Amino acid sequence: MFQKIYQKLQTREGITLIASLALIVATLGMIFGGFGNHPKTGGYPDGIQQPVITVTGNGQVFAVPDVAQFTFTITKDAKTMADSQKQVSELGNGLIDKLKAAGIEGKDIKTEGFSAYPKYETAQLDMRPCSPTYCPPSDGKQVIVGYTVSHTYSVKVRNLDNSSDIAKLLTDANVSSINGPDFTIADIDSVKNDARDKAITDAKEQAKILAKQLGVRLGEIVDFQVLDGGYYPMPMYAKAGMMDSEATPVPAPNIEPGQSDIKVQVNITYRIRG
Repeated sequence: MFQKIYQKLQTREGITLIASLALIVATLGMIFGGFGNHPKTGGYPDGIQQPVITVTGNGQVFAVPDVAQFTFTITKDAKTMADSQKQVSELGNGLIDKLKAAGIEGKDIKTEGFSAYPKYETAQLDMRPCSPTYCPPSDGKQVIVGYTVSHTYSVKVRNLDNSSDIAKLLTDANVSSINGPDFTIADIDSVKNDARDKAITDAKEQAKILAKQLGVRLGEIVDFQVLDGGYYPMPMYAKAGMMDSEATPVPAPNIEPGQSDIKVQVNITYRIRG
């Protein structure tokens, strides 16, 4: 059989077949060989990534808060829920009118929470006598003895010159609790933009210094990250305290907003040129 195949290949058709197969093998070798000769990262040998440097810049801005927020709660107990609600509403509505008369806009007075729930006590139904060493449990029943209604408001004071007067207005109203003031900055985005500008400028300066020390040139920016650390109020004030409505009137608390520290950090990654 092998002799017949050998004789067949000696013919003109056999020689043509051998030549065609050789051409196909050579073409495939060129194609697959070319795939392996391209560098993996343009201009750099196989396996070597293009070098980069990353620098960190910090920006800091000090700003004076321009908004003070108080939160106060009105709580009343009564035999019926309707009576509790009525007392809370009367005190709350009257206080809101006083706040508006003091220059607070309606948009800056907000309900933060409302709750109404019954008050329970245990009524003893079967009082069992106790021995000198043991007192048996007595039968009892939970009964409703009244209702509690609470309404919590927040109020923003945009004119800080009035913050002390607003604090005294709330304490004079004999509400159940007061928290604040919490100082904020109305246009905080603008302040953060200023801090970010400073952080970017700082990062670019650091990149120039580092590139000079390394003896390289900076290429294009390939990565950028902003780490917004928020802002940190540093208030200096005396919080408003509760006062007895029947006691001798006391002056309004001295409230000072202090200043806030806004910090932003950025990371910039540059491609390095030789």
